Amino acid sequence: MLPSAALIEQWRVTHQEYLADAAMVTMHQAIDERRLQVQQEMAALLGAFLNRSITLKEFNALFQQKTQGAWNVFRMRGTSGGMYLNKLVKYIDNDSLTSHLRSGLRLPEDAREGQRQMQDLTHYFERLIAQHEGLRSHLQPARIPFLLSAWWHLQDVQHWPIFFPLVQLILMSENGQAAQSESPIEAYFAFRTRFVSLARALGVSLWELEYLVTWKGQRNLGEEAARKMTRSSSLFEWKDIAVHAETRDNLSIEGEEEQQCQKSEQERADHTHIQWLLAKIGHQVGCDVWIAANDQSKSYNGERLGDLSLKVLPPLVDSASRRIINLIDVLWLRGDEVVAAYEIEHTTSIASGLLRLYDLDALCPTRIMHLCVVIPHPSLKRFQSVLARPAFQRLNMQKRCFIIQEETLLEQAEHILRWASSPMIITRLALNREQT
Repeated sequence: MLPSAALIEQWRVTHQEYLADAAMVTMHQAIDERRLQVQQEMAALLGAFLNRSITLKEFNALFQQKTQGAWNVFRMRGTSGGMYLNKLVKYIDNDSLTSHLRSGLRLPEDAREGQRQMQDLTHYFERLIAQHEGLRSHLQPARIPFLLSAWWHLQDVQHWPIFFPLVQLILMSENGQAAQSESPIEAYFAFRTRFVSLARALGVSLWELEYLVTWKGQRNLGEEAARKMTRSSSLFEWKDIAVHAETRDNLSIEGEEEQQCQKSEQERADHTHIQWLLAKIGHQVGCDVWIAANDQSKSYNGERLGDLSLKVLPPLVDSASRRIINLIDVLWLRGDEVVAAYEIEHTTSIASGLLRLYDLDALCPTRIMHLCVVIPHPSLKRFQSVLARPAFQRLNMQKRCFIIQEETLLEQAEHILRWASSPMIITRLALNREQT
């Protein structure tokens, strides 16, 4: 079903809200760059399989290996993608599977041919199940639309969206209730029609619409569910969501947090240590302190961070913008004025932290405040490369930010906690422009 004019207008508003989330947009642009790099490699592997240059087992082995790394940028590693393909190869060891997969994975000319390819593979699996040559728990025909659509997408990104469960759920449901009468194949093609039509109406690429709908879905599900989504291969208990019984079998949310943003326990502990230290220094120099809302339950040196923080952030900005400011690692305040804002680059991407500081500066243009990034020495080069990106050059972040080496801060901590009397103390620790 095509999206109505009212629905398109609703998505235009949502699109503008998404574009205002600069940190998320920047992250998705980086994903775009990585997708462009690996798309050709993945299409080349598929081409070798379709052209009989490699066997199904060779195709699967290389795919499994690559999707443990860079290739998972298309989120094809999970239970309906790589794990599913691996299961098929394991449990159906015959030439007939190879032949059917070569037919199914080949790019269809149009929707009618695509439906036929999905139906042919489904009928083949159902026949194996009926003849007791395969178990339904192994073959799981309801997963076919995701598997085929993902490989079609790699061959033609403008016309064949991947059947991501969250995207389908948000785009096609009303009040959380997905259509009850569709088979998985019918559900995919209804989804494809709406997805492609909406992308054209909004003037965005299929990738940008995928990110937009995912972003909306994460907001609708709430922060806790969104965090689970980034950590787990399965977000939902599907019994709690009304969907078609066969389609439910196909739902699995892939982890979206990029590997470079996954940090060790030690790094998280270091991050908490620096927050605790900055809170202590802030109090020493006569400031109130705010600690990021999502970190206040953490503890260091026997003290809970929330006990060092204001219970409520002053009304610095409107309620819509407060969500961004709430997540800045540490704020020093005097009354309703921000004296200094700190991002500690251990557990977030550098770009996200910088953008939060820029957002604060943009939201409070008449206020004088210090924007500070605390970063360990080994990460300085990576930080410099991020600052050199055109987006941050335009934002003039090199001149706006004070860069404080974590090692220097820790080395001087005892002296500062004993003698500091002014918030300006922190600027004396900052690297000069030449050093950064």
